[in-house]
Amino acid sequence: MTILDKKITTILKKQLLEEVVSIKDCSHGIAQIVKIVKTKKDKYIIKFPHKGNELMIYRENFVCSVLKKNFLPRIILKDKNFLIESFIDGKELNKVKKQGPRFYKELGRAIKEIHAIKMSGFGELQNNGKGKQLTPIKHLEYVLKQNSPLLSKIKSFDKKLLQQTKDFIYKNIHLFDQKNPVLLHFDLIDGNIMVKNNKLAGIIDFGDTSCGPKEYDLAKMYLEKTTKTFSYIVAGYGKNLIDMKKIKYFAILHLLYVIPHFSKIDEKKCDKFIKLLRVLTRC
Repeated sequence: MTILDKKITTILKKQLLEEVVSIKDCSHGIAQIVKIVKTKKDKYIIKFPHKGNELMIYRENFVCSVLKKNFLPRIILKDKNFLIESFIDGKELNKVKKQGPRFYKELGRAIKEIHAIKMSGFGELQNNGKGKQLTPIKHLEYVLKQNSPLLSKIKSFDKKLLQQTKDFIYKNIHLFDQKNPVLLHFDLIDGNIMVKNNKLAGIIDFGDTSCGPKEYDLAKMYLEKTTKTFSYIVAGYGKNLIDMKKIKYFAILHLLYVIPHFSKIDEKKCDKFIKLLRVLTRC
């Protein structure tokens, strides 16, 4: 048993009066350690953010405490250094057989419920309950400053494309609605969507929770899903509530993040996204 596992055993015994049966590591990212803890009574998820990522605890607690939906984890115990939440039984969407229209419509409705929470500010949720930047322009400046140096290191990403992207972003800033920012999951990948019996079991991992227009959240799914699958999600959400021009605009902002990521792990996918960026930013 590791030192951390011993610590977890002590926490569960003292704080929840439960005896630990097993502990399994299910950490996927580098921002925090995530463990599945089975006791004689129940099953829990316990998260320990690495130094510098403590805001992830605040965000997770904020979302799950404010929304209290059956498709979200329940917060069992919150500490400044860790968070214990209920375990959602199911498998990650990318680990189950292909789902049909009914499932994706249900997912669209669930995302809509997350977006029902009105927020203020833009970008990553801070511990004051607001987005990191006060205005869309400040958020765009932040995104470009953070990602431009990474993009410039990619051989297939030339300076002309970077300038074309910047020009398009600022020219079409009217698509970045600053009047109605909402709560955004901001990492709606298949690994964060749980499935059980072909139904939505839950949406997990709110460590990247942000604030902004609803289309900002959906744009990431637009990039990852087929046109048909995305249409089912939109149908569940409410087609009349979504502006596809905005979806494509925010897809560009997401590409600025994902292209540097895939340039290190999947060259083909990186090239695919670069080609898509060229298409989306043609004026």
